[in-house]
Amino acid sequence: MPKLTEAEVRDLVKANNRSRRLSDDFLVCLIYKECKFTPRRNDTGSSAAGIMQIMPSAVDEVNKTLTAGQRFKHSDISDNARCIQAATLYLDIRIRWAGGDVTAGVNGYGTGAGYADGILACEACMRKTPLGGLTCLLKVDW
Repeated sequence: MPKLTEAEVRDLVKANNRSRRLSDDFLVCLIYKECKFTPRRNDTGSSAAGIMQIMPSAVDEVNKTLTAGQRFKHSDISDNARCIQAATLYLDIRIRWAGGDVTAGVNGYGTGAGYADGILACEACMRKTPLGGLTCLLKVDW
C-alpha cells in the first residue's frame, strides 16, 4: 500500500476513531509510530497488520464486546477505516483492563513498558504547537 499523507491519516482517524478516551492527535501519533503512515502487514514474523498494526487476537477481543452484525473479520484489518475502528475499540478495552490508566493500557497494546511514552509526548506537542503535525512526529524519540 502507498504511504498516506498526514492529512489523509487525520481524515481517517476523525471519521473512524471509536475510542472514548483517546484523542485524534494521540491516534495519529500512534499510527506514525506503528507504520510511518504506510499501512502494511508486519514482515517480522508478527501477525500484526494494518495501519495500526493490530493483532488477530485483539480483533477477537473486540468481537467479544460486539453483536454479530457489528463484528470485524480479520480480513477487515487491511482496510484502513475498519482497522482504525477495531484498534480504537481495542485500545479502550486495554485501558479499561488497566483500571483507566491510559499509559498502562497503551503499553499493553504495544511492546510493553515505555511504548506509550513517545505517543504521549507527540500528542502533547501537537496540542501546544500550532500546526505541529509533522514537526511533532519527527521530533519525538520513538
